Amino acid sequence: MVIVIDYHTDEAAEDIVPEEWMGLIVGHAPERRVPVRDGWKRRLDLEFADDSTHDHARMFGDEHAHAVSNFFTTLVQDAKPFALAVRCVHGRHNAAAIALALGERIGRYVPAYAPHNRRIRELLGSKLGESESRTSRRSALAQRIHYHLKAAAR
Repeated sequence: MVIVIDYHTDEAAEDIVPEEWMGLIVGHAPERRVPVRDGWKRRLDLEFADDSTHDHARMFGDEHAHAVSNFFTTLVQDAKPFALAVRCVHGRHNAAAIALALGERIGRYVPAYAPHNRRIRELLGSKLGESESRTSRRSALAQRIHYHLKAAAR
């Protein structure tokens, strides 16, 4: 169960000390891997080019979104509470996009302190699917509408 998603603190990925109750997603540039401390039990390393490079073949794509989705699903399904840190060498705009999409998926508020990469947020959001709380709200609304339409037809 993920209870906190952080992308906005100033602590760099290589400075975060691994903890039993934490997970880490690190976005590396193809030409620059971030040295991350050993000992992480829940860590996902992604390598992709920033959108500003226009290197479309190496930008955040479907395979990255699937990897994040699979990693996040394992954290969410675990009964223990976790904090998840998201860091990216390209800057906060990519980390923010990932964090915001993950927060939306589980209905957690993630502050939007930095502008985010809308393309990454939407791509990842489509791979994660709708949040359960949003789906249940829509389902409840549809049931109320159905009830009122049925009552009006009588």
